[in-house]
Amino acid sequence: GRFEESIGRYADVIGEADTVESLAGIVQEMVDETRTVHGLVASAQQRLQDEHGRAAELSDRVQSLEEELRRISEEVATDPLTRIANRRGLMGAFESEVGRARRDAAPLSVGLLDIDNFKKLNDSLGHEQGDLLLKEMGQRLVAVVREGDTVARLGGDEFVVILEGLSAQAHQAAAQAESVAHKMLQALASPMA
Repeated sequence: GRFEESIGRYADVIGEADTVESLAGIVQEMVDETRTVHGLVASAQQRLQDEHGRAAELSDRVQSLEEELRRISEEVATDPLTRIANRRGLMGAFESEVGRARRDAAPLSVGLLDIDNFKKLNDSLGHEQGDLLLKEMGQRLVAVVREGDTVARLGGDEFVVILEGLSAQAHQAAAQAESVAHKMLQALASPMA
């Protein structure tokens, strides 16, 4: 704004000048002010470039923190032994599915499985073998359920399966759930190494 006012003043002085010699002072003043403005513009451009660099660094840092938060959230919701959902992951999936079922007026299927006499197995073969059995059971369940279904270790030797996206028709949903349950039983019935 100040430079614009100066330009107007310079135009008036130049318009009123009667000799070239009388313009020398005003021309020098114009050159000096133009250099000053140019310096200010260059400085502002440098600050803008510096701030752009800082903004890019901050954006990278935010992205890194978001990735770390996702990783930590997964860890918090994942059973460290079986690498499937833990109780917290189960509750999150359950709340989500209950909301979907209410919204879509669709049935919700939840299955609970536990290993009979697991304590005896742990006592006779050792906890290491018991842990291997739990891992294998989790892997087998995950292998037979549909994508989007949730397999979780509730605790100890108890597992929960939430079946997502079943038919809105109760009889069709029951048939779908029964089919998945049958596949789970078949997968768990074969001997474990």
